[in-house]
Amino acid sequence: MNLLGQAVKHEKFGNGVITELCGNKITVCFAESSKLFLFPEAIPRYLTLKNNSIQKKIEIINEERTQLINEEKKKIEEENKYRNRLYKADDEIRGWNADY
Repeated sequence: MNLLGQAVKHEKFGNGVITELCGNKITVCFAESSKLFLFPEAIPRYLTLKNNSIQKKIEIINEERTQLINEEKKKIEEENKYRNRLYKADDEIRGWNADY
């Protein structure tokens, strides 16, 4: 997916063209100035591509990334709940043994 030269629109800055893609950042040249955006997060949050096909592909990438992040958060929450149960059980055992 080649983003260089793709036309975009921004609500505040107007129409622009993607002039650089470096890692997870894209540079967009607008009439007044160039701006740096995080990629792919900025599309469709801040930028809309004129090319609907590429726009939809990026939206799918964002959805997949969001799903992976949510799954990872859920996994971490479950691990933390398990650890908390272990700590609580350990505290109860230590408290029970302290009575003797």
